[in-house]
Amino acid sequence: MERVRWEEHKGKKIFVADYSGLHAIKPEEKKEMLDAIKKAEDLSATLSVKTLFLTNAANAQADAEIMDALKKFAAFTNKKQIVAKECVVGISGIQKILLNAVNLFSGGKMRSFDTIELAKEWLAE
Repeated sequence: MERVRWEEHKGKKIFVADYSGLHAIKPEEKKEMLDAIKKAEDLSATLSVKTLFLTNAANAQADAEIMDALKKFAAFTNKKQIVAKECVVGISGIQKILLNAVNLFSGGKMRSFDTIELAKEWLAE
């Protein structure tokens, strides 16, 4: 599965970063997460227009290193001013608190949704 990809919904292009099912406590999955974050950052560096971002974190578990990489990525995209809208799917409880920390650190306004379809609908509005 391509972890970083473009999808289309209702005629809108959406930049998808999919970390679903990955667990940072497993070295090979942690590497896959870090590689995907790096790929997302590299691709974002080539963007010059406002972009719709969707992160799928369903059944994923991060550690401090992953959270640090995600915070840096979020800060990069916000500093570059390429975020039109951004959202995340698959987080709850403490993860929502961590999302607030990422938003605070990066200056972002990422929203959380329970399903990918709801997230795509909001992005395509």
